Amino acid sequence: MLEISRIKNRIKSVFLSKVSSIEGIISISFVGSFETSIDISLISDIDIILIVDQLSESKFLEIREAANSITGTEIGLNDYSIKLNMTFGPLKLNDEKTAVFHLMIYDINGHRKHVIESPFTCLDWECFPAVFGKNLSEIYPSFGVQIDDIFSSRRSLSSYLEDYKNQSITYREYDFTIKPYGEKKVKYNLDERHRIEYVYHIIKFLQINLIKILFQENKRYSIDELKSKFSTLHKSFATHADFLGELHDWKYNKSSVPESLFERLNQFVLDLNNWLENLDLRGVSFIRHAKTPLNDGSFLGIRRDPSIINSNNAQENEFDVVYTGTLKRTIETGLLFNSKFNFQDPLLNEIDYGDAEGLKIEELNQLYPEIVEAWKRNEDPNFPHGESQSDVLQRLNQFLLKGFEGESPAVVTHNIVLRALIGDAYKQPIHRWFRLNPGHLEAINFSIYENKLLPFFNKEQRIRFKDEFVGISESISKYGIFWIPENNLVEFVESLKDEVRKEEQGAIYLNHPVHSTVFLFNSFEANERLIIESIDEKAIELFIDGINVFWNDEVTNRHTIYLGIKANEEIINIQKHISDTLLGYVTGPLYYPNNWKGEYKESFDKYGFPFVGSHWIPHLTIASVKNENKRVVDKILSNEFGKSSAKGHLALFKIIGESHDCIHIWK
Repeated sequence: MLEISRIKNRIKSVFLSKVSSIEGIISISFVGSFETSIDISLISDIDIILIVDQLSESKFLEIREAANSITGTEIGLNDYSIKLNMTFGPLKLNDEKTAVFHLMIYDINGHRKHVIESPFTCLDWECFPAVFGKNLSEIYPSFGVQIDDIFSSRRSLSSYLEDYKNQSITYREYDFTIKPYGEKKVKYNLDERHRIEYVYHIIKFLQINLIKILFQENKRYSIDELKSKFSTLHKSFATHADFLGELHDWKYNKSSVPESLFERLNQFVLDLNNWLENLDLRGVSFIRHAKTPLNDGSFLGIRRDPSIINSNNAQENEFDVVYTGTLKRTIETGLLFNSKFNFQDPLLNEIDYGDAEGLKIEELNQLYPEIVEAWKRNEDPNFPHGESQSDVLQRLNQFLLKGFEGESPAVVTHNIVLRALIGDAYKQPIHRWFRLNPGHLEAINFSIYENKLLPFFNKEQRIRFKDEFVGISESISKYGIFWIPENNLVEFVESLKDEVRKEEQGAIYLNHPVHSTVFLFNSFEANERLIIESIDEKAIELFIDGINVFWNDEVTNRHTIYLGIKANEEIINIQKHISDTLLGYVTGPLYYPNNWKGEYKESFDKYGFPFVGSHWIPHLTIASVKNENKRVVDKILSNEFGKSSAKGHLALFKIIGESHDCIHIWK
């Protein structure tokens, strides 16, 4: 034990001496089996996470050169050679008498993207404190994993089985031909030993991930703890826990290979999938009250009691029980939901700002500078003759201990209460809570498992909440690369939109400019100039081949009427080239309510947009109408349109809600 501990410390010390002085490194963490193994022979990879402020090819090569200078003698392993693995994914290079430094390098935006796409991996890394610089959770937190992450994260249930059946895995590596950088997938064929290792990896981490979700805890379990905890979830899981034990004995105790590997793996995934799909958890929605005239930037707590602005604006959400505080703004908001039962509880009231009630932040700073100074020290002071945020959390927890009545309860409460709720769910320090800004009437959903709240936020909320917690101040916007046709075709499509308006004014897409979407993505607004300079496409001529319909469109769950564009090899290649060119500027996936599969999932995993590739159907959208409104569909389809070619240009649009602002046209 002392020997392995000495070697580990030596490895860390030498690595830091070689790498930590490189400009721009803000965090270094040793994670995974290196930190937990008690025998050097069991360390298959020395997993090291490096976070830099900005990643470039030169920075990557500088780190690689520094790490590559380490020798076995320097780290106390005289007869070992050193190998670098600078890829991402489950690739293992565990050759005998070889110390493998698995360096995973991210900049802040890259780490953020990885947390969004692979939350379980990043959550496991957070078990290990940084040996240099900031902890990973301080840079971008992973806590708050959800059940749907098992299906939608980069390595999902279906992808595991597909990899095993194909006897191959995919890993990723940087592609610096894309500026500032991109990633490319590489296929790696598994030999017999690595196939068994992969089964162990699947079984172990799916069990751990499920436990982390259901119990909202992040810890590393011994094999016996994991087997015991997983077995209690369902009677069929005991067999799978035993299977994990057999694999563990093979890996660490040199036992024989378990029999019927694939059959048992397949049954495990099938049982787990069925259990999850039949897990009928009750939900509860927490909602901030409707806006009042006094939501004007002043401290609005319990000592002023305004009514809401739109007291007659009934909500579509159906809740059988609504809990509110005792202030007018939550009571009146609760009545908008037309529930069967309404309960009032003072535990749900807003924070008591005490003598600061009604002040603006500038006035607070003048009258009570000690409060602001305490905030700067990351403390949680009480407002003068009022409460602290910790007091609000304590009240909230008292309320939660009572449980909920009804099948679909809702809780209408206040800003600071919701900050405490979400901050606690994400295990964020209190001094970060003030950055969170839940919207008025925004539903923040949780599932209830054994009286514990499990986050059930949508993708947009998950990203927004975490961005706000860590103080990402650089604005991120949604952008589209559109093909814009010449005026005569624009006028024709607008005339069809007008026909739809007469039949269904609320149809989707009516107010969007006439365009064909080539690529949609999120990016920092500061990247706009770089994006414009990256694309050199100019005029593009396409063939229009008539009016058609996406029945039960996956994106809108409605019928989407469109003017079709013939997909040929040229336009598909143009889209692929544009998407690959811009990949380095993509800051995270777009939000869709769907769980994509097949080529759509492959595209979504890589680009954050599910329609890149030969499955893309280029088109000019007219409108998306309610499924029962087939009459308007038939009416639009009855319009005659002669098939013909049409000229147009590519354009960059910034998209904010329904607003589409043209930033640049390539001509």
